[in-house]
Amino acid sequence: MTHKKYVLLKASLPFVLLAAIVVGLYFLLFAPKDYADLVPADARAVLTVEPSALLANDMRLGNMLSSQLGFRPEGLDETQDVYIFITPSEYFAVCAPLHDGRRLSEQFRRLSKSGQAELLPRSDQLAWAWLKTGWLVAWNSNACLALGPGLVQERDVMRQAMDQLFSSSSRSSFRHSGHQALLDDVKGNLRLYSHLTALPSPFSMLFRVDVPQGCKDGKVVLVAGAEIAFSGKEADGVTMEGRLTSEDDETRSLLEASDTSWPPLEAPLRPYAPDNCVLYLAAHSEGDQLLSLLRSDQNVRTMLLTLDKSIDTERLKSRGGDFFLTLDALPKDADVRFRLCIQQADSIQYDEHTMPQPPAIAPSALTDKATGKRAFFTLNVASLLQQTGLEGGVAQTLSRLLGQTKRISYVASERHRFQLTIE
Repeated sequence: MTHKKYVLLKASLPFVLLAAIVVGLYFLLFAPKDYADLVPADARAVLTVEPSALLANDMRLGNMLSSQLGFRPEGLDETQDVYIFITPSEYFAVCAPLHDGRRLSEQFRRLSKSGQAELLPRSDQLAWAWLKTGWLVAWNSNACLALGPGLVQERDVMRQAMDQLFSSSSRSSFRHSGHQALLDDVKGNLRLYSHLTALPSPFSMLFRVDVPQGCKDGKVVLVAGAEIAFSGKEADGVTMEGRLTSEDDETRSLLEASDTSWPPLEAPLRPYAPDNCVLYLAAHSEGDQLLSLLRSDQNVRTMLLTLDKSIDTERLKSRGGDFFLTLDALPKDADVRFRLCIQQADSIQYDEHTMPQPPAIAPSALTDKATGKRAFFTLNVASLLQQTGLEGGVAQTLSRLLGQTKRISYVASERHRFQLTIE
């Protein structure tokens, strides 16, 4: 190298370094961060969906979102993972990569003209729109985020929450937290991380039965995964394999040391569980743990108000037993029809509340499935949505969230592992 070239190179080094610093600061402060980093580390639950689950058999991302948001968004990138999560403020959120932001903007202009959406002022390089279905949507050049459902009066609060997600550091995201490590250990193209307290009651009771005394629900998390497969024109039933664990050392130690050798369920001597019943729950419980959990939910507690008349709770506290609860119907302006049977070593207690007398012995596929398990639960979604006792708003919400789901079943096994099947 000649002396002249060396001098020129030496003189230009400060400018190269300055340019590198400027470019680095731009990407740190102004460039849009990766869409996956919009999921906050303190999200209450996170569901990741891989493209193989979305694209199989034309189950496309837009179709999935249309069932939740009320429209099929255009311009999305369907080659990358999608994140569905619950924010700390308990809104549902969907975060997806964006391939063509202009197409999405044009679509919202059409929706605004037809009265289905309202375009809002841009801010901080973000475009905004409000859907009449109660979802607030924001997008930039590479990410689309939807938050809801909410009322129009909540729009400012929702917008503030979304602004914070877009402006927060990538280092404070779920992907760069210790939570991601738990999710990485799960197999499947559909994976779930959730705090136990994020699950709505009474579903959370299924898992709380398996939580030993001394564990705080807020420190227990569940992780699960499933491989979405398709045969023919419809998806097969999805079964998620998961476990309960904790990121708190003390709580995890309690879970690992807890007794997992409780006796499996025996076949009930007075079976009653028609296949079309709304709900069937079977679980073994030490003492009155399960009964206490059932009563901790306001709706279930109201349903079980008559139990003290026929169930000896003092006897349960000392002996526990196998619980078999069948919810037959939720009629409008009438008492809930259910049957509770508690089977102990030397006795059977049962209560048949506002229910026609069931046969003493009746074969049931549901009781067969529960036999030998730690706990078993099945919710007949089709029957649930037909119940006249559901309020209009509740029925509409359940119908939108559960979509074409026919049945949800849960099986608990040893070592705090479980299977959750959605058909």
